[in-house]
Amino acid sequence: MKSNIQNNNYLLEIENLKVYFSTVLGTAYAVDDISFKIRRGQAVALVGESGCGKTVTALSILRLLHTPPLSHLSGRIKFEGRDLITLSEEEMRRVRGRHISMVFQEPMSSLNPVFRVGDQIADVMKMHFGMTKEESFGKIEKVMEWVGITDPHMRLRQYPYELSGGLVQRVMIAMAVVCEPKLLIADEPTTALDVTIQAEILKLLRRIKHEKEMSVLLISHDLSVVARIAEWVVVLYAGKKVEEGSSTVIYAKPTHPYTKALFDALPAKSGGKKRLNTIPGSVPLTTEPPKGCRFHPRCPSAMHICEVKEPPWIQLSPEQGNACWLYAGEEIKT
Repeated sequence: MKSNIQNNNYLLEIENLKVYFSTVLGTAYAVDDISFKIRRGQAVALVGESGCGKTVTALSILRLLHTPPLSHLSGRIKFEGRDLITLSEEEMRRVRGRHISMVFQEPMSSLNPVFRVGDQIADVMKMHFGMTKEESFGKIEKVMEWVGITDPHMRLRQYPYELSGGLVQRVMIAMAVVCEPKLLIADEPTTALDVTIQAEILKLLRRIKHEKEMSVLLISHDLSVVARIAEWVVVLYAGKKVEEGSSTVIYAKPTHPYTKALFDALPAKSGGKKRLNTIPGSVPLTTEPPKGCRFHPRCPSAMHICEVKEPPWIQLSPEQGNACWLYAGEEIKT
């Protein structure tokens, strides 16, 4: 009985997820055998540069990747014990928006420009609760007001182009939480916003998490954004998980060279220089991942074994683990 209670504490469990695409250049190994878990009410962040597999992971959870170009999807995505990969499309429709919602990276392109925003949110209510537009507008107004939209009665009757970027993002968040899902996925929710609005959106996401007891999966390349929300951090590089742990531990002492490089690139770490610290090189093409550790061509600590053999996952403590030969001890000599 004790083990069942412990297992039920996880809302989402991703195990050995692999997502490959067919391209003109060959097979793209966008997500290659990653695993992580999200507890109920916990905020987890996926961190890494563009092209590391963050958004593909999120879209895999909602089964929003289509064939073609998707050529391979395997592993397990367990949500409340059910493997989402095995569900039919009809069953997934009942999950999307109702139990798992997503705020997409580009809010202005996520809403239909020819329909009023209230009608678009009402469609979600109709799909999951069978409510008419008139029945749903009362709740929609309350949710819009709760997410900080002034004069919601007027706003829900406006078109997306009549709203500012910050208001459109709040509309997207209102649409995502109106059905009170258990997991909210936020894909770079502040990228297209100015600094002041960014702070307001982050404050809103924290409020949603605490007041609605909602789990949050935050996708971001910005460690300063992640620090404001996430309790657990998963660092991805070229489709692989390279480090994972509590945000407290990782921010205090990152171990993987890639994680360290991300921190060193922050403005606060650049010592007031006009030019910020950068990571040399770029993320490799997923169609041609390097042999061994995928970060080794850019790593200042790379050894010969890094070039020929993929590092194992090493659990350094209950709060932190990585995939780096620097921490493999005697395995380096084999």
